[in-house]
Amino acid sequence: MLPSFPGQDTSLIVDLSHYFPNADLAVASREGVAGAILKASQGNTWHDPDFAALLARSQAAGLLVGAYHFGTAADTAGQLDSFIAAVTNAAGGFGPIVAVLDVETNNPTPEDTMNPDEAEKFVAAFRTRTGQTPIIYAGSYLRARGGARGRPNLAACPLWVAQYGYAAQTLPGWKDWTLWQFTDGHSGPHAGKVGGIGRCDQSVFRGTQPDLAALWTSLNPALAMA
Repeated sequence: MLPSFPGQDTSLIVDLSHYFPNADLAVASREGVAGAILKASQGNTWHDPDFAALLARSQAAGLLVGAYHFGTAADTAGQLDSFIAAVTNAAGGFGPIVAVLDVETNNPTPEDTMNPDEAEKFVAAFRTRTGQTPIIYAGSYLRARGGARGRPNLAACPLWVAQYGYAAQTLPGWKDWTLWQFTDGHSGPHAGKVGGIGRCDQSVFRGTQPDLAALWTSLNPALAMA
């Protein structure tokens, strides 16, 4: 069951990668999905082979779209170059897309995990290169390491918190969360399937759909001119 908040038309967002090459985003949109955040890259070399196709289907379905980079312990500058290249190759740049940095333990190789200070550097460099502010996806890994405390660039980014429970809690350094990933489709009290996709990562935005659209535009001003 989708978590809800009194007085708000909670918006459902899915995040997808090459594990969902056949996702039908048109059906998902009709089922109430408002946005799709798609994996673009990981580390400083890997690009998701299905990013471009999923992006095209998401846009054709009229969804708000985001692209995420999964951070690793590789050189931060090289990771930023790779992320920008992945999005540029698929969409010509971030014009229609909101960016996300995924900061979590890299399993099964936790030693290859982006640490919070590297994430701070990545965000600062991304904002300088693009003029845009990314969303930060994080959960217990970043919580245990102080979150955005003492990291002003991270603190300036909206928080997308991963927490598979009955309610979400923000991380240190943020006043509140903006998006809440409440299930991977299997875990948590709100687990379930999404039409056109099946069991997948699902998140909610705490606000109205106009609020969600306004957030996307605030993070990427180019969307206001689209």
